Amino acid sequence: MATTLHQFNVGLYTEHLTEAGFLLTYRQSYFADASIAWLDVEESEERLAAHVDSIDLGGELAYQCALEFLVGGDEDQILGAVYVASSINDKGQALTAVVDAFTKAPDDQLHLYVEAFKHVRHPLLSEKLLTLLGHERLIIRVACTEILGYRREGDPKHLWPLLRHPDAMVSGAAVIALVRWGDRSALPALEQAIFDIKPAPQSGWQLPLLLLGSRRALQELTRTGSASADTPVGLMCLAMAAGREAYVILARAVQFPEMKAPAYAALGVFGDIHGIPHLLDGLNSSDAVVRLEAANALQLITGAGLTENLTVEEPDEDLTPEDITGEPKKTAAESPNPPRTHQVQRVCTQPEPWQRWWHAHAKPFNAAPRWRHGQPFTLQTCIEDLANPHRNAQARQHAHMELLIRSGQSIAFESDEFIAKQLQSIAAWRAWWQGAQAAFTNPWTFDGH
Repeated sequence: MATTLHQFNVGLYTEHLTEAGFLLTYRQSYFADASIAWLDVEESEERLAAHVDSIDLGGELAYQCALEFLVGGDEDQILGAVYVASSINDKGQALTAVVDAFTKAPDDQLHLYVEAFKHVRHPLLSEKLLTLLGHERLIIRVACTEILGYRREGDPKHLWPLLRHPDAMVSGAAVIALVRWGDRSALPALEQAIFDIKPAPQSGWQLPLLLLGSRRALQELTRTGSASADTPVGLMCLAMAAGREAYVILARAVQFPEMKAPAYAALGVFGDIHGIPHLLDGLNSSDAVVRLEAANALQLITGAGLTENLTVEEPDEDLTPEDITGEPKKTAAESPNPPRTHQVQRVCTQPEPWQRWWHAHAKPFNAAPRWRHGQPFTLQTCIEDLANPHRNAQARQHAHMELLIRSGQSIAFESDEFIAKQLQSIAAWRAWWQGAQAAFTNPWTFDGH
């Protein structure tokens, strides 16, 4: 009887840990899919809390099940064990064991620890991770730096020495973490490190500097003939940071075939209605990617809501006789069963509906210089994008970057954070805007000016 009860409890704790890992993975789909309201993920977070309570109440046996998964479980079990064991309120004993397992974990499992540690609310976790910034495994240093940047706990100056690390993976992780932290005191060191490199890097460096308010980076982007602006990253940085005069650079980029798609995306974010003719012209492109970027940009500016239905072929996951015999598979024309398809709705990419819509609605758009979702652009537009339940994680994170660059503030936000934390961040941005909006009459501010 005792053995049977023991096996029952082990099975129960295994289920708790496995489902906890599944929920942590599954919640990401809510944030990635704009058709699902990301606020609904709160229900899965409540279930996660219940799993933690169950393991906590299970005592030593439940704790041992979690430790066993750290070295011998599948991905869901490892992820669940890391999160649950690190969340147990036992004065840090379980957390110490998990952090020790983290330092010994194979490289291909470290992403599971990173994902779990980002969301664990144990008061001792960041302190323990800080002690690992000098770990002999560089990948552990990188993982710890990423987690600390996400959590934003403690003094960011602990990461400064990593900026000078000879390994680009380590120094790059430190840059991203400090930017996430909003550590503007690190800006002079970052500017020096980047602008003193010979030859200067061609792309990727602009965004971190702009997020910390670097006017030097903005001047480099807008400098006549600057190669920094002639990249997809550079164009989007201009759209998020530059003044109205940058329209000339964005419009010029449209003339080059290889730059059309990123230029249209940047024009959408920039929101100047002088770019509408370029975007309408982009709908006539033979390149489907270019057409889609032009359509998305038009939607971003106008909020018109024009859509089209697209037939998508579903992957055939059923075994066929050819899978077993190894014979060549029949083509779609030869097969007696047509492929399964389903309809998806997306922004309209046909030029005629957009031409008609713009002809009918263009006049009111002369009332303001910059537009977003069919409304004159203000930073409140970005704040409402953070709160919109049907914006996906990428769009919401992009809105936050634009907020940081234009406002000069450092209010934290992560589009995949637990819901309570996201709502706190959104409330902080709204409170700031309520007191600051009178000073933001220019829709193309940079760093609050």
